[in-house]
Amino acid sequence: MMRTRRSIARWTTQWLCLFIGGVFGLQFVRWSLWVELPLLTFALLLAFVRPPQTQAKPVDVASPLGGTRVGLNSPADKVPSHGVRSHGQA
Repeated sequence: MMRTRRSIARWTTQWLCLFIGGVFGLQFVRWSLWVELPLLTFALLLAFVRPPQTQAKPVDVASPLGGTRVGLNSPADKVPSHGVRSHGQA
């Protein structure tokens, strides 16, 4: 069930486009209501299928950089000369 749900959810955008295209396409081609309604309902329901949530635990990763990092152009070095009134810093 989980693989099927994930496969359907992968195509969410296409299902929604199929539904919208079907609604607009009905203006040009008229089928029986017994054919149109189930097809559009099925496409719309498929568009709202979400993938199952994974139960994996978070993984701790190390920083890709080593050593000390220094911000070269930080507000700690200088006081900004413009745009400070809008942020309540004047």
